[in-house]
Amino acid sequence: MIGVLMPEYNTSIAIAGAHGKTTSTSMLSTILNDSDHNPTILIGGIASTIGSNVQIGDTSIFLLEACEYKENFLEFKPNIGIILNIDEDHLDYFEDLDHIIRAFTKFAKNIPSNGTLIINNDDYNAKKIISHVDCEVITFGINSNSTFQAKHIVFDDNGHSQFEVFYKEDLLGAFQLKFPGKHNIYNVLSTIAASYKLNIKTNKIIESVKSYAGVRRRFEILGTYNGATIIDDYAHHPTEIKSVLAAAKKIPNNKVVCIFQPHTYSRTRNLMLQFSTAFNDADSIIITDIYSPPGREDESDKTIHSTDLVAEIASETNKVKYIGDLDTAVDFILATAQPNDIILTLGAGNIRSVGEKIINSKQLI
Repeated sequence: MIGVLMPEYNTSIAIAGAHGKTTSTSMLSTILNDSDHNPTILIGGIASTIGSNVQIGDTSIFLLEACEYKENFLEFKPNIGIILNIDEDHLDYFEDLDHIIRAFTKFAKNIPSNGTLIINNDDYNAKKIISHVDCEVITFGINSNSTFQAKHIVFDDNGHSQFEVFYKEDLLGAFQLKFPGKHNIYNVLSTIAASYKLNIKTNKIIESVKSYAGVRRRFEILGTYNGATIIDDYAHHPTEIKSVLAAAKKIPNNKVVCIFQPHTYSRTRNLMLQFSTAFNDADSIIITDIYSPPGREDESDKTIHSTDLVAEIASETNKVKYIGDLDTAVDFILATAQPNDIILTLGAGNIRSVGEKIINSKQLI
């Protein structure tokens, strides 16, 4: 249905990638709304600026998050397509990484010849696509020479980034982001490139990026308990976990306590080795039982247990323990949290409830 609707809009923008889609779509929605556009928006999360995952606007711009799962994004033919990165995931559907790259290549080739592909020039897998398209290509990056490149990056005491963006070697402007993590700089760069393509003035882009309020379940600070900060994030893939933990480590803390709820048996099994080294920046790791969405996996998939993941992580570090039940994990944190700790709940299931129960406990101060 989305594919049918897209041609009705003057400009359609589809943001794809293994990681960062929701954040980038939310960021661009903020810029568009602040620039007096009235876009129709469809996001895979609750954006703070619109208080929803959807906004019905006029027919000038249609902005949506485009998920690669089951190749559903191949129904879309956007004027502007964004590829943030390409990584191994959804291996319950895709055969392997090459299959995933082929799917993203088809997505990019769906962009018409008079359209634009905006793509991460630092991502090894994404760069493979550039030679296969005949539309305009705009690149963004940090380490590689790109159409839009972030330089002179610094992080403040809260882990928030400040950086300069160059457009074809010319300084475009200085940007500030009140969310931590290098991964969010890549997300911002993609939205800056799209905004520039849409002729939004640079000062407007800078102001919107600075005021961007985030999206639910993306490094979302839920509150405090006993002086510890409780943060919730949707990260459920090893690459995402590494990025979120790296961001958390930039914030002054006594220790980072990570409570991870694995998401789907197939992902846990297929990415076991990647998970084993994903938690290196955590000082303490708690693994809960695997969350599998109803109806997504059959009994034959359920041949792995969280204790298998704990054993794999334990081969790398002794900082990991298994607490399968979420309420038991809450009790553990209530008994052990110390001032200035960061308590980080990670996962795509119902792990957020752990943080909510902690801050809503009778011992909240």
